Amino acid sequence: MRRVAVGLFCVLSIAFLSAVPAASEEAKPPATTISPWTKFCFKETCFIGRDIRTECEVLAGAVLVEQSGEAKKTLKIAVPSHVKRELGAIIVIDQSEPIHRPFDPCYPGGCSATYETGPELVDQLKHGESLAITAFDGDNSIIHRTLSLAGFAEAYDGAPTQPKLFEQVSRREIQEACARQAREKEARELRCQYLPF
Repeated sequence: MRRVAVGLFCVLSIAFLSAVPAASEEAKPPATTISPWTKFCFKETCFIGRDIRTECEVLAGAVLVEQSGEAKKTLKIAVPSHVKRELGAIIVIDQSEPIHRPFDPCYPGGCSATYETGPELVDQLKHGESLAITAFDGDNSIIHRTLSLAGFAEAYDGAPTQPKLFEQVSRREIQEACARQAREKEARELRCQYLPF
């Protein structure tokens, strides 16, 4: 099971990272890329997500996690790891009441917060216009990002991307993709360590 989870992580990471443009040699701010809402399913669990990122980090991301047959819906948001963790994150869908959530354990790649609720969350996301994510930096400055909800309903109701991914990809191809991703990550870290944030 652990191998499947590692393989899934590598394949999903490659899918999301493939849209990130290469950084130029000049010391200018990295380009920002906004992914479309995309749906991935693995067995009985579906993930509908999008993010805003640079080559160096995820600026903000959101993913709705749904387990088939369960009423509970989970919205996970992601922000950079340099946030003030004890203050948590604030989520606002359109003009709804702010939802404050503590951060889950953070990793070098970022921090996430989890919001669990019922089917009304899907309705809010499908009919809403924006999902705002607010956190605080180490010096108490506000980090505020807004993800447009345009395209969420189509992704949610549509067919998942690459539904037979593991049947089509061999173990060797997954290992090669993970090794390539590790090399690209090392090169990206070298380029990104010199950029001011």
